[in-house]
Amino acid sequence: MDLKDTIFALSTPKGKSAIAVFRITGLKSHKIIKKISSYKKFTANKTLLNYIFSSNKTIIDQTLTTYFKSPKSFTGEDMVEISCHGSYAVIKKISKELIKNGLRAAEPGEFTRRALENNKLDLTKVEALADLINANTEKQRELALNNLEGTLSNYSLNLSNKLKKLLAD
Repeated sequence: MDLKDTIFALSTPKGKSAIAVFRITGLKSHKIIKKISSYKKFTANKTLLNYIFSSNKTIIDQTLTTYFKSPKSFTGEDMVEISCHGSYAVIKKISKELIKNGLRAAEPGEFTRRALENNKLDLTKVEALADLINANTEKQRELALNNLEGTLSNYSLNLSNKLKKLLAD
């Protein structure tokens, strides 16, 4: 795993659905999306109705595409989200096109790892994100969301500061 690679992942579960979401992150994400899109100029944080093309210039799918400029993204890097139709054929074709253009499929948790390494999340928020994804009950969801919003991080930081002050005194 090289953190300099531009990577992609299907963020929604595999299987037939109305919508599937791809995420792309890394230095080449903006360049790649311009290369395979009907739009050639993306504005940060603006979602566009867009066509994704294959290398032979045939349309793969009509998508909603959003570009996030570093550092204002989940990972802290340039990032793109593509919301496409969720058929097996569309998912497979877009995946192949991204690989053809030099992107690497992300390993599990690699987007979150980049967010941690780029100081977008701390370790307690990473754990909270995993808890939120795996929540089965309302209480688990509430607790995980509170921790993702910083409740545990703030508590720990406050406690640490109090302990440092006690030691200093």
